[in-house]
Amino acid sequence: MTTKPHHRVLGRVKASALAFVLLAASAAIVLVGPHISSGSTSMTPSAYTVQQGETYTVIAGKLGMTASALAVANGQGVNATLSAGRILFYYPPTGLPTTMVATTTTLATTAQPTTTTAASTTTVPSGALRLLPGQTWNWQISSTPTAADIAIVGTSGPRMLDVDMENSSAATIAAIKAQGIVAICYIETGSWENYRSDAAAYPASVLGSTMGGYPDERYVDIRQISVLRPIIDARLDRAKAKGCDGIEPDIDDSYSESTGFPLTMADQVAFNRQIAADAHARGMLILLKNGADPAFVPAMEPYVDAALNEQCNQYVECAPYAIFIQHSKAVFQVEYSVAATTFCPKDRAAGFDGLKKATSLTALPRTAC
Repeated sequence: MTTKPHHRVLGRVKASALAFVLLAASAAIVLVGPHISSGSTSMTPSAYTVQQGETYTVIAGKLGMTASALAVANGQGVNATLSAGRILFYYPPTGLPTTMVATTTTLATTAQPTTTTAASTTTVPSGALRLLPGQTWNWQISSTPTAADIAIVGTSGPRMLDVDMENSSAATIAAIKAQGIVAICYIETGSWENYRSDAAAYPASVLGSTMGGYPDERYVDIRQISVLRPIIDARLDRAKAKGCDGIEPDIDDSYSESTGFPLTMADQVAFNRQIAADAHARGMLILLKNGADPAFVPAMEPYVDAALNEQCNQYVECAPYAIFIQHSKAVFQVEYSVAATTFCPKDRAAGFDGLKKATSLTALPRTAC
């Protein structure tokens, strides 16, 4: 079993706070309204709280882009009426526009009804575990943990061990949990692996490009949720039966890869939210894996319970994960090439639970921040 670290350096817009009259030169999407301090905004991709009944002007940074381009945290999706909650700002990957488009939207004055669809579930069931910042943990998805491996994460305090779901028996999961450790189980949701026991369940119609560096794996068409959901749900059922406390879903940010399909971030969020809802319906936690985009991370944060990131220090893309710490959700952060003495002070300052690991992701080597 090998891991698939997603190493991407994205050409993101880096903008600074400027006066309203300069927005066209600095930001792609900006929300201006009375609830935002001084009627202006920070140009850093972020999330702000809005109030019912207030009017905001959306300055959209691509020709033809309007308020419908904003992601709304209550799950209404594009083309929805804005309502109270967190409004996300982001920059399009194509860079800054040459023409600005402005629209004005008034928020509803009545309370937004609670969404009841499975895809909109935003919290784990009552009584479920939480992964708060400050975890002692390890990531061991390439080998089966022994008693000595389990002991690596210690005997007290909040602890987590991430293991491969298919290759870990119920007895192994029970041994982890017997030590008071949260057992997170790795499964791939955005790709097909020809060596998995359920490989034959994937129809050819959902299989895309071969994953770079992994000739026995192919991306899947996450737009075909109705086809993929029963397959993933069967994996979730197996994880639940084995006793897994939660799921690490890999390849859950394939929209930015060369998958063979014209995937969008909206496609990815819709797929991930459904899988998150299905995990929560089984009483399990679910993590966000990688996808360190300043739009994607806050769009997903309300629907997941923690984040696991590879190499955000190396690629200078850790900032989006601050929203997890703000909402008391752990960020499990791993570096392979950067020296622990270099990145650990940054992880500690950010509130992340950092590890230096080898890409083999066996129990050792492991250096905790």
